[in-house]
Amino acid sequence: MAREKPKIITANRLDDGVVVYLDKSGNWSERLEDSKVAMNKDEEDVLMESASHAERDLLIIAPYSMDIELTGSNLAPRSQRERIRSSGGPTIKWGGGSNV
Repeated sequence: MAREKPKIITANRLDDGVVVYLDKSGNWSERLEDSKVAMNKDEEDVLMESASHAERDLLIIAPYSMDIELTGSNLAPRSQRERIRSSGGPTIKWGGGSNV
């Protein structure tokens, strides 16, 4: 049987679009390190249920679980996309104008 990967729940805050993570106390934090880690599918389901309530209450939008690397108490996104999101991405800032 394959070992499950640890996961956390992420979304965007509805009022300003900032990337947030479901934290250990059930709130939404901008800090990845504050995330509550799900070590199996049952724990992930509980966290997603909490996220669904927050989405219904219009606090966040589009919650989903993401794979993380867990080294001791340090959390790191496994995918390039999530590394960019957690660092405040995107990699190219939009200036709204043209340089042509």
